[in-house]
Amino acid sequence: MNMTKFSPMYGAPIWDECKNGQEGDFNKDWRRMNCVNFTFQPRGFSSRTEMDNLYNWHLRRFYHGSAYQRRFARRIWEHRWSLWPIARHSFQAVQAGRYFNASRKKLARLGGDFPPHPHQPRNLVRATEPRATPKPSPLFAQ
Repeated sequence: MNMTKFSPMYGAPIWDECKNGQEGDFNKDWRRMNCVNFTFQPRGFSSRTEMDNLYNWHLRRFYHGSAYQRRFARRIWEHRWSLWPIARHSFQAVQAGRYFNASRKKLARLGGDFPPHPHQPRNLVRATEPRATPKPSPLFAQ
């Protein structure tokens, strides 16, 4: 399964609809536009936390379902040679899990209200007309 969080990107056809604010709340922080954070909260959701909870519920429902677990067990048996690398790197996996949990707690304490990145573009306006083709340079004229 491949499921990401909706992040409208500048230049996409839905960008203007999200940006105008009529359909919901849009956080234009480019650091969060990575399909891992909900940057757009449509009307009907009380918060982005509610959206995260629903997203996590769908992931748990898929990966904890009996059909997926049977397929996973069968594939582990079919590829049992992969058990040794999994066991060998389990310590690093536990360390990574602790690191990301600590980072998540730190970000939750900050509240998610970060100042915009210094290089984030401001006041983006989508061009409605095609760009004019540049005139040839006199240096390249024959």
